[in-house]
Amino acid sequence: MPGKDRLLLAGHPHHLVRKSRDQKPVFLDEADYTHCLGQIRALSQQYELAIHAFCLLPDGLHILATPLGDPGNLSRFMKALSCSASSRRITASARPRSTVTFPYSTRLTRPLTTSPTRSLYSSY
Repeated sequence: MPGKDRLLLAGHPHHLVRKSRDQKPVFLDEADYTHCLGQIRALSQQYELAIHAFCLLPDGLHILATPLGDPGNLSRFMKALSCSASSRRITASARPRSTVTFPYSTRLTRPLTTSPTRSLYSSY
């Protein structure tokens, strides 16, 4: 399937969005959120992106980033981030199931915010 034509400009902020299919949860527990935050930090340095803001939602993520060098690094960053999340999910599903149940099994059962205006997984 051919990629979409996109206008990517070095030195200009871009809104990057990744959503799951059928609004299925991508992040099932705290470890998933923490892993993704670490990957955003590491990959943004590797692909020379300035991350201005981000928001991790149960079914996807939003990132506001500016490419410092090659604007094509935005696409490479998102591909690497998606591949990292997929390989983590495959590895986790290959492990034997435990009897411990997570509070996020199919949907969030508690809010991720400590206050109504600030999310734990947002740079806002």
